[in-house]
Amino acid sequence: MFRRDSLAVIVVAAVVAATAWVFGGARGDWLRPVAPGLVALLVGTVFCWPQRHPGESACAARARVRAELWRSKIVWLSCGFLALLAVPFVNVGLCPACDAAQIAQGADPRAAYPFLPFCVCRMSHLGVFLWFVIVLPSVIAVRHALTDEGRRLVLELIVWNGVALAALGFMQNALDAPGPFWCNLSDGERSVCFFSTFGYSNMAGTYFAMLFGLAVALWHDGRERCRRRPSLLIAAGIFFFAALETRSRAAFLFVTATALIFFALTFIRLFPQTPRHCRIATGACGLVVFGLCVAITVVVMPKDLRAEVRQLDVSKVICRLTGRNQYHVRVASEIWKDHPLFGCGGWGYAYLCAPKMKELGLDLDSLQKTGGINVHNDHLQFLAEHGIVGFGFLVAIVLLLVKPMAGRYPSISVLFVLVTAVGAILCALGDCPFRSCAVLALFFVSLASITGFGS
Repeated sequence: MFRRDSLAVIVVAAVVAATAWVFGGARGDWLRPVAPGLVALLVGTVFCWPQRHPGESACAARARVRAELWRSKIVWLSCGFLALLAVPFVNVGLCPACDAAQIAQGADPRAAYPFLPFCVCRMSHLGVFLWFVIVLPSVIAVRHALTDEGRRLVLELIVWNGVALAALGFMQNALDAPGPFWCNLSDGERSVCFFSTFGYSNMAGTYFAMLFGLAVALWHDGRERCRRRPSLLIAAGIFFFAALETRSRAAFLFVTATALIFFALTFIRLFPQTPRHCRIATGACGLVVFGLCVAITVVVMPKDLRAEVRQLDVSKVICRLTGRNQYHVRVASEIWKDHPLFGCGGWGYAYLCAPKMKELGLDLDSLQKTGGINVHNDHLQFLAEHGIVGFGFLVAIVLLLVKPMAGRYPSISVLFVLVTAVGAILCALGDCPFRSCAVLALFFVSLASITGFGS
């Protein structure tokens, strides 16, 4: 439960929650006004209000955190990546006000100093910069300013915030809301399904599928600590149906696979603990519960999602994950080859896509009108926009976050956190969930919190 020094827990959870409430953190016009305040809260948490270990004074806790920060590879990598993102603000494209139409007509988007990181448009690049200015300090706060109990509590608060987000989504769908928070959407935005505060279904679907896995991880962790929390299973059920309600095929596959793993591992773990004379009844009850869950899923699944699921096959899934036969992948790959080290800056793909298609002899009529600013493969888009150096920074941070689990037999709770992360990574191969600050924050903070679970 909460301790006297739980302010750090509340601040970190509130920052991660806030990214979801500002339209999923995907809209720069909403994120820009709140970002400075969120960053200030995180800096205050790390340097002024860190949680204390047993028997540790507040001054000693602050001194310990400062010493850890100086030695932390995650801190230095985060600073390096943010510095890499900061350089393009002074090394922008040669055209004074570049946009896609002007570039297509011959405006020069090349950098003033081509050997340094650059961007085509400062305001577009600022949106991506703000994502990581919020996300990476959150990771540092979780890893260095919180105790193990605090890390678990952060995830639990994020889970209950997710329940509120799901309730908003269900309410909006029931009342036929025109958009998130009942806002009117443009014609292009209206052609894409929204759910809760997220303007794009695959972002929302990945977010709630991840929350399902985290709720299950927290429930298993409670069982291992003899703290039974059935409310977390209720939250997991809400997230399961929220993921379906987003009408995202990727979310359907993600959350269904996670649920099957949950049933299998839970049965394997609990069955040996059941008295022998009760095992047949326990197995039968487990099958009945599983069957009821499947039946309820089929009944409540939205009709349009049901139709899309029927058309799914392995070849289509592989084609989507690999980007085969999609112009986005070819164009983004060529843009990366032009700027291999540092990429073309945040959202640079949106500006350079049409000129590159013209250069490659591709039909401009095939240019995607809605969602065409995305590669629909987040890993390739990060590579094209931030180069091998920027992408390498992010990969290194992820590896350092999971490094404490190396060489240890993971508990079921740890396994579910890792399953959740892998699921999000696979979703990002076929679409753009990581173009949302909320999804990015949930992904990185959940990995940063992994040391709070027992091994």
